[in-house]
Amino acid sequence: MSVHNSAVGSLTIAARQPLVSSSISAGIDSFQQGLLEVTTLHQAGYQQVLLVDFDGLVPDYYRPWLPEIDTFNAPYAVALLLRAGEAWRCTATAARCRPDALPQSLQFLHAMLSETADFTLAGERHQWRWKRAHGG
Repeated sequence: MSVHNSAVGSLTIAARQPLVSSSISAGIDSFQQGLLEVTTLHQAGYQQVLLVDFDGLVPDYYRPWLPEIDTFNAPYAVALLLRAGEAWRCTATAARCRPDALPQSLQFLHAMLSETADFTLAGERHQWRWKRAHGG
């Protein structure tokens, strides 16, 4: 069991109820892939989904084996309770780009708190453009 699976497993034990959960490992795109997973859960009828993106400090010993694009090395966590709706639209464009040094979840949180209506998250092979829908 990976450390990410154990975190969500601990949550279901602490809640004393079987909760639908999944863990995603997609490198620098893990947060964006998590948002896609949230969308599928919304389409399956779940009105609210808790998305948690986190990582810890990677010991120097392992750094040589990480991809060059994965340069952020500090503990962080972002938790979002996401409701089903159509306030935002996301489009993906295939592109090779240099991702931001910050993890996608921290960039996303910054855009939300700044009330940015149109922003792009760079991934390993895609650019993810987020736009606020009219009236959203």
